[in-house]
Amino acid sequence: MKKVTAVVARILEYMVGTLFMIIAATALAQVFSRYVLRHSLVWAHELDILLMIWAVWLGTVIGIHRKAHLRITLVSERLSVKTRRILLIFIDLFTLLFLLIVGIKGIEVIQSVEGMDLISMPIPRGVMFAAAPVSAVLMILLFIPIIVGDLRDLTIQKIEKRRG
Repeated sequence: MKKVTAVVARILEYMVGTLFMIIAATALAQVFSRYVLRHSLVWAHELDILLMIWAVWLGTVIGIHRKAHLRITLVSERLSVKTRRILLIFIDLFTLLFLLIVGIKGIEVIQSVEGMDLISMPIPRGVMFAAAPVSAVLMILLFIPIIVGDLRDLTIQKIEKRRG
């Protein structure tokens, strides 16, 4: 499972990098078009917003994979190892619940804008909002091995405590 998640994370890294290169290219094209050609690319700004939304949401998936998401350790550093591991399991389960809610609510938002296109491009508005549920599903898939590892650490500690 770890190899699969590593491959998925690597693919996402390339995708996010590509999205940022496209954003930079369209921004440069917009500046060139506006100031040199005296003609604005109407669609460039909206495309950049769409791509930035996707880049940020896909970037959060990479953050989950790298365990680089925000953590406040002020309280957990003062806990015993056992209590800290139990707290970590609780946080893992809470995060999983949060991701499920983001996925479900994201689908509801997509359904609420069904039939609407973006203002300057013939792209369904739901494509913009689809970044949240798609990323939530990917985060859950990459988060499962983390939860399994945290549960394994907790059970190994219990077994070692019984032996010792």
